[in-house]
Amino acid sequence: MQIFGMTDIGRERLVNQDDFIAKELLPGLALLCVCDGMGGVAGGKEASAIAIRAFYDSVAEKADACYDPETGYFTADTEKIMSDLAEAAQKANRAVFERAEHRPELQGMGTTLAAALVSRDLLCGINIGDSRVYTCSRDGDMRQLSRDHSYVQYLVDLGRISEDEARTDKNRNIITRAVGIAPGLATDVFSAVVEDSRVLICSDGLSANAENAVIGKYLADFSLPTETIVRRLVNLANEEGGSDNITAVMAFTGEEEQKG
Repeated sequence: MQIFGMTDIGRERLVNQDDFIAKELLPGLALLCVCDGMGGVAGGKEASAIAIRAFYDSVAEKADACYDPETGYFTADTEKIMSDLAEAAQKANRAVFERAEHRPELQGMGTTLAAALVSRDLLCGINIGDSRVYTCSRDGDMRQLSRDHSYVQYLVDLGRISEDEARTDKNRNIITRAVGIAPGLATDVFSAVVEDSRVLICSDGLSANAENAVIGKYLADFSLPTETIVRRLVNLANEEGGSDNITAVMAFTGEEEQKG
């Protein structure tokens, strides 16, 4: 399995408030996670760092119980794995919320969280906020598995604006769910078959600057390695303005990739 992740401050921000994980927990088992912090310069950066550490610790602790590195397959059913991801997100939520309670200058801080446990054939994922999870199979079938928790997505669902209008709407940065802003947390969990596929998780610094069709075109180019695709996506977001921090992490579940 090939894994790569990177984050970039962009062209307009003074601080990078994104954080990420792109790590092989066990042979053939990847954990990908992106957090995009909010709540002021200091608060957003701290929220994403706290959340991602708490989330990672919780997921890593249970990896041995749900996966067999000898076969490369999950040993627990998808419902159990998604429940573990939701529990990890709740722990991340409590860690951020409790830190803000004890430091008044950080009150109101929060972060998005989008993550996936990826084996050779299966993805189990979770999403809070507007960071996104995509998959793309070798035949070019690209899907967005996550659904934005944002005000503009709410307007799209009501039919008041189109997807294209949502990308440029003045309220596009308003999210309706975040880790750490309240004692409790609502999460979305999902699963997908990802054999011989790419999995991409990104902050809205990328998705706000590139339509899904454009992202899909990059993901579907299997003549290039994972690292090259990630770097090109980040460069694309900067070329389109780089108005926010840009983070992209990716795993490829195939046996090998062509180099180029």
